[in-house]
Amino acid sequence: MEFDLQRFDDEQSASTEPQSAETPPEPIPEELGGLDEDIARETMSEWEEMKSEQEPVQEPEKTAPTFTAEDYQAKVDEVERLKAQLAAYQQPQTSRQQPTPVPQVIQPPQMKITPEISAKLAEAVKAEAMAMTGFSDDDVES
Repeated sequence: MEFDLQRFDDEQSASTEPQSAETPPEPIPEELGGLDEDIARETMSEWEEMKSEQEPVQEPEKTAPTFTAEDYQAKVDEVERLKAQLAAYQQPQTSRQQPTPVPQVIQPPQMKITPEISAKLAEAVKAEAMAMTGFSDDDVES
């Protein structure tokens, strides 16, 4: 890999040439006085860039829109059309309405509790309680 060292040297010498005599260098502020001159100048240029980025962009003034007689008439026509639609919806619609069917509630048949059913239910409850607790028939009776 070969480098053209002369070329790099030319670029460097061109960038390190003193500034033209027309514009004297901007004085370095006191805050940057302790830094190397190159670093201070670089910091000052970065500061200028940041200030230019933060400046608000002025937008052109907005003018109020102008309305013509045709625009006004179009709006009036639209309002009248909407009023007519609203009136049509508010009118009773007896001819279009169909009676809503009333849902029929189906009643389950009522169960009659007889003494026999009651006794069997009591036996089933006792058997389940004995199975859950592990008690014997004598323990439950006592």
